[in-house]
Amino acid sequence: MTRRLVYGFILLAAAALAVGFWRVELVPAMLAVALAGFGWVFFHARGAAWISSLMFFVFALAAVAAIYLDVNPWLSFASLSASLVAWDLTHFSRRLALIGDAVDAKRVENAHFGRVALVVGLGALGYYVTQTARVNLTFASAGVLAFLVVWGVSALISSLRKRE
Repeated sequence: MTRRLVYGFILLAAAALAVGFWRVELVPAMLAVALAGFGWVFFHARGAAWISSLMFFVFALAAVAAIYLDVNPWLSFASLSASLVAWDLTHFSRRLALIGDAVDAKRVENAHFGRVALVVGLGALGYYVTQTARVNLTFASAGVLAFLVVWGVSALISSLRKRE
C-alpha cells in the first residue's frame, strides 16, 4: 500500500503545481512540473531511491517560485506537502521492507500513516491560520513565538520517534 501511496502523492504534487501554473498561464512551467512528476514516478519505479530527495528539493523550489509568480498559495502548499509525504513514504517503505513479520509491518505502516496525517494536518491548520489571522508583533514577540514553534515541533517529532 505504501508504494501506491508514493505514486499517488507524487502525481498529486505535480498536478497541484501544474494546475497552478496553468491558471496563471505559465505553460512552460506547467509542462516542466508535469515532466518532473512523471520523471520522479519513472525513476522511482526503477528503484532509484535517490530520486525522491532530489525531486523533493526540486518541488520545494518550484513551490516557492510559484508563490512569487502569483500561483494560488494553496496549490503551492498542497504540492509541497504532497512531495514531502512522497519523500517520507519512499524512505519509510525501504525501512518497512526490513520488517519480516507481515502483521508487524502492517501495524507499523498504519501507525506511520497516522503520524504523517497528523503532521500534514497540523501544517495545513498552521498555514490556514497564517493566511487568515492578522496580528501585529514586535520583533521580540515574533522571536519568542518562533522559538516556541521550533521547540514545539521538535518536541512533537521527538515524541513521535520514541513511539516508533
